[in-house]
Amino acid sequence: MDTEVPAGQIAYINATDGAFAFNIAHTAVPEDAIKTPFTYSPDPNIPQGAFLGIPGGALACPMGNDVYKIYSDKHYKCKVEKSKCLSISLLAAGTKNNPAWQYE
Repeated sequence: MDTEVPAGQIAYINATDGAFAFNIAHTAVPEDAIKTPFTYSPDPNIPQGAFLGIPGGALACPMGNDVYKIYSDKHYKCKVEKSKCLSISLLAAGTKNNPAWQYE
């Protein structure tokens, strides 16, 4: 999400399944979205980087074909058995580029 989007983008937890998500450009966040508490903790050992904390910690759950989806452990409601998920840390790293902000 290292980009500049008109009106910005908001990260949230999907209330339906507990998945980490963000709105696409020019759209609103769902009314039932869980918007807080996220944490952003800079790390002096990682230039322009910080750890992103999501409620209850982050899980990466297999969706098939080597694809994983990120969930909030606290709000997890995925159909994948939780024991198959990996507990992960999320790193937010900035750059000096402004890539494209929307693809069709």
